[in-house]
Parts: sequence; structure tokens; C-alpha cells
Amino acid sequence: MVTFDIEILEDELTAGIEDFTINTEQYYMHFDPNIEIIAQTRFSGEYSEWIQDVVMPVAWKKSYGKGKVFFISVGHDPNEFINHPQAWKLLTNGFTWASN
Repeated sequence: MVTFDIEILEDELTAGIEDFTINTEQYYMHFDPNIEIIAQTRFSGEYSEWIQDVVMPVAWKKSYGKGKVFFISVGHDPNEFINHPQAWKLLTNGFTWASN
């Protein structure tokens, strides 16, 4: 578990959601360059120097054919949504967007 900041980017799904700090798993991943990133994090390099200042998506959305895909990397522990209403709002906004 790592404490890190999540930067919320401007998007219809993030309206009214502010940046926040969370303690959970911070994921480094490969991702499709066609995604629309709506929240991101920057690695500090504290645990792995090679990743210092790398920016990774925390939440993104994408249209896929006639469907929609929403992803959020927080939520390993369901309490993360209880303790961080911004994360809960982002999750529910994403579900609503993807289901319409």
C-alpha cells in the first residue's frame, strides 16, 4: 500500500470532484493510447527510482463500437470508497456513463 495523490482531470464524469490523496495500491500498467484519461497519478520514485515522475491513469473511459468502457484502479479495498467520497463519485459517474 502506498499513499499517493490522484489528480482529477476536466471531464463530464469528473465535474465537482476534487483531487484527493489515498492509501492503496498504485498501479503501473500498459494502456491503450486511445483512452480518455479522467484521473491520473504521478509516481514519487520512493519505492522504485526508475518510475519517478511517471504519470499513470487512475480512471479512464473509452467508446468501443456501440458500447462504452470505464476503468478505475482504486477500490482494492471497498473501504476506499467509504473513506474517499471523491472515489465513490468517480466510480458511480463512470458506471452511469457506461450504462447509458
